[in-house]
Amino acid sequence: MRNVLSYTPARHKAAVGEGLKRIFRAKTAAEACERCAEFAATMEGKATKAIACLENGIEDALAVMALLAKYRRRMKSTNMQERFIQEVRRRERVVRIFPNEDSALRLVGALLAERSTRNGRSAATSTWASSTSGSPNDRRMNHRTTRPK
Repeated sequence: MRNVLSYTPARHKAAVGEGLKRIFRAKTAAEACERCAEFAATMEGKATKAIACLENGIEDALAVMALLAKYRRRMKSTNMQERFIQEVRRRERVVRIFPNEDSALRLVGALLAERSTRNGRSAATSTWASSTSGSPNDRRMNHRTTRPK
């Protein structure tokens, strides 16, 4: 949306913003494409660069519509991914130098498991917790933790 607005003349920014909101509030991708075509027709002579940018990127922007409705709100923005990357970097600064690649992967895996547990899923059911890096120590560790007492 910001990308399209950057190509919009100042006097049409409010109208283009409202049109974009209308497009992205559609229930289905087909409905959003119809709204996009209508919007492009109404703004044809007013914001040509903005409409060209919208038409070039509409398929990519609507890729989130393939997801279930309950995931769309979180996945249509990169805020969660950016926050996760900031958290990795914050913890990385504490460690400074990792002895090997596996230790860096364990840090990221631990953060993913923590995030998964916080979101209501058990860390044991996440794909990261059930996979191993392939080292013998990891296999022994997983064997010990999965053995019944």
